[in-house]
Amino acid sequence: MAKKLRKGTAKYLLQNSIESVLTAVEVYNKPKTQFKLQSFITLMIIGWTKALHSYFYKEGIKYFYKKNGKYEKVDGEYKSWDITKCIKEYKKFDKAVESNLLFFIGLRNKVEHRDLSDTDIDMITFGECQSLLYNFETFIIEEFGEEYAMNESLAFALQFSTYNTLEQKKSQKRQLSKELADIKYYIDKFKTTLEDDVFESQKYSVKFLIIPKISNTKRGDLAIDFIKEDMLSENEYEKITAVIKDKKIVKEAVNAKRYKPSKIIDIIRRHFRLPENVKFNASYHHAQLTKYYKIKPNKGEDPFNTQTEYCLYDDTHNDYVYTKEWVKFLIKELSPNPIEKFKQIKEK
Repeated sequence: MAKKLRKGTAKYLLQNSIESVLTAVEVYNKPKTQFKLQSFITLMIIGWTKALHSYFYKEGIKYFYKKNGKYEKVDGEYKSWDITKCIKEYKKFDKAVESNLLFFIGLRNKVEHRDLSDTDIDMITFGECQSLLYNFETFIIEEFGEEYAMNESLAFALQFSTYNTLEQKKSQKRQLSKELADIKYYIDKFKTTLEDDVFESQKYSVKFLIIPKISNTKRGDLAIDFIKEDMLSENEYEKITAVIKDKKIVKEAVNAKRYKPSKIIDIIRRHFRLPENVKFNASYHHAQLTKYYKIKPNKGEDPFNTQTEYCLYDDTHNDYVYTKEWVKFLIKELSPNPIEKFKQIKEK
């Protein structure tokens, strides 16, 4: 049970922390605000840092840097731990929460000195932003009590629009610019380092599924209902995530979440940022890699005799599809230079 805060430093730090987070949400949700994502990240990290300082103070932990056995000072004040040090010393975050925080620490360092349109990175960080906020409130409730919950102060952010709007399409083109490419590369690379259970966790990135209520809706119903994923059976979840069209549910497609060679090569090229003039293709390079690692049978052998972790035979189309585990395996094997690594493989 959380210790009740009395008046003093711990309570002052916590109140400042909550104020910083509420301001972050206000800025993020304010229409046409410039630099809203950069401001949101900065204010959220300030809020997290102050909340952790409040926790350390409450628990009697000195959250200051030491040098040669003495506490460091800056302008006469003790030098407090930064957010990275706080995360390390707290030691109670699960992997998904910690990964979400580390993602934003790195992203803050990337965006704070760049002039970028928020739209360019809003679309690819929305889930992580929501988790950063939800994790903060969970931390506050667990460590300080329900009285500090902010759910009554927060409203659902209306961040959804028609898919592939003109602005989104413009943003996708801008993501090819040199300035933004570095940010996109950081985001993609960070995600590839995550274990599956962390990447798929709602604590790392909230995944929303927006489905219109098309029938059996009562006049008193809320416009938006939230259903946690763990409340659904696997069969129910598969049905909900199916395509909805004309009030009919289309069953899950065959080979969902499987990749063709061209898609795998595209992912690898983007991950390593290979220039267009560098030859690395599906018809030759990917084919050679499948042979080298022996994940599928040779011609004339039983086509179903594959390494199913990486490759599956599609009997209907008489070809093969590949898993995300195969993509991760190749990225690891071909690092840091896929062209040089491929040459070494061919020489063996």
